[in-house]
Amino acid sequence: MQVTCHTNAKVSFLALDSLRQLAMRFLEKEELAHFKFQKDFLKPFEHAMVHNTNPDARDMVLQCLHQMIQSRGRNLRSGWRTMFGVFAAAAKVPTERIAVQAFDIVQRVNKDNFAQIVEFGSFADLTVCVTDFCKVTKFQRVSLQAIELLKSLVPMMLACPECPLSAAANGGKPVEATATDDPMIRFWFPLLFGFYDVVMNGEDLEVRKRCVLVPLPSAHSLGRRRRHRAES
Repeated sequence: MQVTCHTNAKVSFLALDSLRQLAMRFLEKEELAHFKFQKDFLKPFEHAMVHNTNPDARDMVLQCLHQMIQSRGRNLRSGWRTMFGVFAAAAKVPTERIAVQAFDIVQRVNKDNFAQIVEFGSFADLTVCVTDFCKVTKFQRVSLQAIELLKSLVPMMLACPECPLSAAANGGKPVEATATDDPMIRFWFPLLFGFYDVVMNGEDLEVRKRCVLVPLPSAHSLGRRRRHRAES
């Protein structure tokens, strides 16, 4: 892991490329249920994004992950969590091309792999990642696009068959919460907290204003559904 941050760019590039090749082989097979090997195996890429200050090395990290998603995305399970951790870290770097490139990948992943992300339990990680892009202060174009993406997650979530809340949103029977699993907390909480986080901690006034105007209808309808469940 430390080699990916070597001061010699050639050494760090070689380490990242070796990790990419190993990861591509590792992702040839699906991850078994209840195992989290992918999440741990991809951690060196997150470490490199955070600690390697060379923009070219960070660019290579994003290229490696993009290639994995394109070639092995169907086999990703717990690896999505680390992927979004890398992209969230890219939102905090001071280099515009890195932030823009990472956000472009997140947008494509959201469009092409949303159902898979929901199915394998990484919806909250996606939401946290998008929220971090909303709070980018140096590149307003990215943060404005990110708040629109965060807003779009609400209807996407409620329309996704893999989301337990979709049945109730479309007139079906709501899924009951259990002691260990409450769909309201798994899906609504990260979204509403994301809006709250942007309003309270974001610095761009335009982004905060757009955020304040959006979640209120969603919160109102959420409360109405909760009251309906309590009365029935």
